[in-house]
Amino acid sequence: MSQHLKFIISGGGTGGHIFPAISIANAIKAQEPDCEILFVGAEGRMEMQRVPAAGYEIKGLPVSGFDRQHLLRNIGVLWRLWKSQRMAKRIIREFGPSAAVGVGGMYTWLSAGVITLARMGGQVLVGQELGAENRKKAASYARASVQLGILLGILYGLISLLFAKQLVGYFRLSNPAAIADGIRYIRIVCGLVIFFFMTFHLTGLFNAQ
Repeated sequence: MSQHLKFIISGGGTGGHIFPAISIANAIKAQEPDCEILFVGAEGRMEMQRVPAAGYEIKGLPVSGFDRQHLLRNIGVLWRLWKSQRMAKRIIREFGPSAAVGVGGMYTWLSAGVITLARMGGQVLVGQELGAENRKKAASYARASVQLGILLGILYGLISLLFAKQLVGYFRLSNPAAIADGIRYIRIVCGLVIFFFMTFHLTGLFNAQ
């Protein structure tokens, strides 16, 4: 008798996480029609509407991001994080999944931290010089900032292309197909990350005006 498979899929907050998660669920269902799939997301976020609309059950956790403007409110954030961890453990224990899937872009989000270095410096310096009505110097800072953004984008892309196998290896996957898909994903998304870098970067320079 074949094993009854159960899957937990977690991720959300934005369509960039939710819709790929639903696609993964659909692909699993296509191969294992009798399996059970449970989504886990954050209360009040868009996944709480989109996932049920796609025909899947979802459980919400009271987790939320840190409030950088009102630091005292983060006491409540820590409480909700602790509560969410307890709820997540209970969901896993009661549902008993055969496997779990987390949907997110770890290495793409990591790249945002890299480009922030060039963006913040360029945005602040250009803004200061424009405020001082020194347009020539502002243009010089903007040009140097864009050049740094391009250089960082190229370096990040090359590292992703050359070391994709090692980056995927960090997660210690055992399924050869999943490993191959992960390598392909990193090479496509992170290899072209320079376009994300420049969008993020130029937005900062425009904000400086």
